[in-house]
Amino acid sequence: MRKRLTRLLSILVLALFWYADASAVTIGGFDASRGGSLSLKSGTDLSSLRGELATAFPGVVLEESDVLTDSFLSGLDVLVIFSITGCCSATMPLSPAEQAAVTDFVNAGGGALIFADNDTFDLATGIADTVNESLIDPFGLDVTGTFYGTYPATVTDPLSSPVTSGPFGTVSSLSLLYPGYFDNLGTNATSLATLNVNGKPFLAVIEQGLLSPTSGGVVLFSDGGLAINSYLGYADNKALILNAVDFAADPVNPVPEPGTVFFLASGIAGLIGYRYRSRKQAG
Repeated sequence: MRKRLTRLLSILVLALFWYADASAVTIGGFDASRGGSLSLKSGTDLSSLRGELATAFPGVVLEESDVLTDSFLSGLDVLVIFSITGCCSATMPLSPAEQAAVTDFVNAGGGALIFADNDTFDLATGIADTVNESLIDPFGLDVTGTFYGTYPATVTDPLSSPVTSGPFGTVSSLSLLYPGYFDNLGTNATSLATLNVNGKPFLAVIEQGLLSPTSGGVVLFSDGGLAINSYLGYADNKALILNAVDFAADPVNPVPEPGTVFFLASGIAGLIGYRYRSRKQAG
């Protein structure tokens, strides 16, 4: 009986370690060759965000790739991609194959943060609008416009969504840098925040289970500037992005919370111990 008890307790301990490892969030996006200074894993403009993610999500793993394939995306919990690669330059537009891979990833339960931007930021080649649309077309939205300089945005109803009222704080105001805005949210997205200058949506969300019975959550932005080092600390920018990652990482059918797992483990261990003592006393 003692050997059986030891074996079962060992299994429980291994299961708890497996759970802790499995619950770590894996976030991926473009590598530096495609994402430039806004590559989440290695871009110089997102070093502050990487630090905040490491603190907010212990054990977080960051992955990167120059192409979004089914194979790469299958290893992620959350995809984070930007239209911009730095000041005045754009990433390569998503190819039809990449758009299909992103759609499949989200429909299968993956979450995403999609940062489009204004429609004139790429001064060298003029493909800003093409890049923006390639990122958001799979989700049925359109982005347009350019506002030059710093612009505030206001959350319509902070308590209406875990993106704007989540574990990292309640978001009411935001500070944006050369933003665009959404002029069409499609059939699945809901506006969460608007630009003060024109009342148009800047932030939108697609809830889990809306695109398919198993689909993950998607958060869409019309400005990537709020995530860079010099703007992350302004207004409620940091809380918004961390809440958005937490929302996107939440699966439709989540595994048990840590408290539940530990409660069950303790209960089983206690029952085994009780039966062992009872048998020993009876013998």
